[in-house]
Amino acid sequence: MTKKISRFRNKESMNLSALQGEEKAFLKRLEDLSRAETVPRFSDFLTQRQVDIALSYAEQAGRDNMMLYGGYPEAERKMLGVFPSYIEPSAEDFPLGAVTVSYREDSDISHRDILGSCMGLLITRESIGDIIVNDGGAVLFATQHIVGLIVGELVKIGRVGVRCEFRAGGEIHRNDSFDHLRGTVKSLRIDSLVSLLANTSREKGAVLIKADKVQKNHVSMYSVSAQFEAGDVITIRGYGKFVVDNIGNLTKKGRFPVEYKKYR
Repeated sequence: MTKKISRFRNKESMNLSALQGEEKAFLKRLEDLSRAETVPRFSDFLTQRQVDIALSYAEQAGRDNMMLYGGYPEAERKMLGVFPSYIEPSAEDFPLGAVTVSYREDSDISHRDILGSCMGLLITRESIGDIIVNDGGAVLFATQHIVGLIVGELVKIGRVGVRCEFRAGGEIHRNDSFDHLRGTVKSLRIDSLVSLLANTSREKGAVLIKADKVQKNHVSMYSVSAQFEAGDVITIRGYGKFVVDNIGNLTKKGRFPVEYKKYR
């Protein structure tokens, strides 16, 4: 039995008129998608930033016929469903499926490895939802039309042989694992933090920021002097995803201790 899934609830609505570039183009696609007159319409999997934009749009436009769903209650990447007025939004209508990926328990396979192998099958990133990795296996969510491709064609991840099967159902919960790390930064600027997280020079950190490879709380960062604080989620393309846990007081050597988690 499918659990009831909450509709849109947004803690902090954003100024949609201030969106630029790709985000402004996404808002236009969202407006087009929202015109579901006779049949339900669905997006591909959205990033967390796009989810935030969709939440604000639904709230500000007074839309109560929209729903977000990613295959299980705690999903980060979700699809957006827009339903005609005469249809009650339901998770069961979403065109997505789950695949169980099995391999040896001693295999060192990460989220990135599985995603890379899927994209090696010419599957787009937008067609793949969450990938939950556990010892000896993983569960992968994807749009309905590519689930069969993954089951039939994904036989290796790196050098490790894998077996993929359709997942019929059952409870799924995230079991994120982290490496708990610590270090120090010279200042509370984002370039200093990126230098620590990516284990590189501050100059290289600035290059990553200016190349649009750094996000803070799902928003691209372009200013090297932007500040960060405890609780921020930092994503650095090619290096991983991090959460700033705690920032200590300035030391006698003029540096700030930082405790952080890195997603495995």
